[in-house]
Amino acid sequence: MLASACDEAEYAYNSNAVCDFYNGSWSPANAKESTWTNSYAAIQMCNHYLDGFQGLTFPELELNQDYDAK
Repeated sequence: MLASACDEAEYAYNSNAVCDFYNGSWSPANAKESTWTNSYAAIQMCNHYLDGFQGLTFPELELNQDYDAK
């Protein structure tokens, strides 16, 4: 089905799911394939992680011999 978004696809039927691509129905909010849905969910989780953990310095590790403060 994702091949429908490129030049290797061939038109078949008017009521086919491919019609959703060329009539503008595919979008991040209306993903036809779970590939896109999973990708957007992964991006959202990464952004949540970055928001919550950015700038941490872990001061409890500074006294460890293995700690490399740069």
